Amino acid sequence: LLRSSDNGQAWAEIEAPASYLGAVAAVGGEVFLSGYANEVGNAVWRSQDEGASWQLADGLDNVIVNTLRADGGVVVAETRVWSTASESFETLTVPEDLFLDRVASDGETYLGATYGGVYRSSDGVEWLRVESLNDVFYPRLVVSGSLAFAIDSQGVFSRSIDGGATFEHVELGYVGGKALDVLVSDVAVVIATTTGFMRSLD
Repeated sequence: LLRSSDNGQAWAEIEAPASYLGAVAAVGGEVFLSGYANEVGNAVWRSQDEGASWQLADGLDNVIVNTLRADGGVVVAETRVWSTASESFETLTVPEDLFLDRVASDGETYLGATYGGVYRSSDGVEWLRVESLNDVFYPRLVVSGSLAFAIDSQGVFSRSIDGGATFEHVELGYVGGKALDVLVSDVAVVIATTTGFMRSLD
C-alpha cells in the first residue's frame, strides 16, 4: 500500500491492515481499504488519519469487496453504502427479483447495475429501470448531483444531466477508443479509455 502527500509526486509504502489488498477509496479526509486478513477474513478497514492507523468498518460481515468507490462523496462497497450517521455500511432495500451487481450513489440518488440494464432510486428502496440505457451490464456507474455517467461492458460511454433519469450516448471517436473508467471532480470530468485519457470541462 502506497501513500502520497504531495499530489502524487512521490510515494512511500505504509503498513496495511490486510495481507491481501483489494480496493481503496478516499473521501472527506477518510480512507477505506478492502482486503483479507487471517485474523478477520474479508473486510473493509477505515482510516481517519491518512493511513497511519486502521479500524474495521462495520456492516460487511466477511463479504468479499472487489469494488470500493467514493464517487459523489459517498463510499460504496459493491452494493452497500457507507452511512456517516451509523458509521457502518448499510445494505440497500431492493426487490427480491432485482439483483444489483454494483451501486453508485451521491447520497441523494442511487444507480444500480444489473446484467440486464440500470435501475435508479431516490431513496434506495423504490427502483425504476432507466429506459434510455440498453439491456446490458454497466460495470461503471457514477452519479454526482445532476451529472451521471454510465459505461457498458463494451466501453460505450453515456451521460446524464438529470441525475441519471435519462442518458444519452456520447461518441468518443476513433481517437478516444473505448471507455474504461470515469472520474468526476469539482473542475473536470476525466475519462480513461483504451487509448489514454480524455478531459472535459463542460
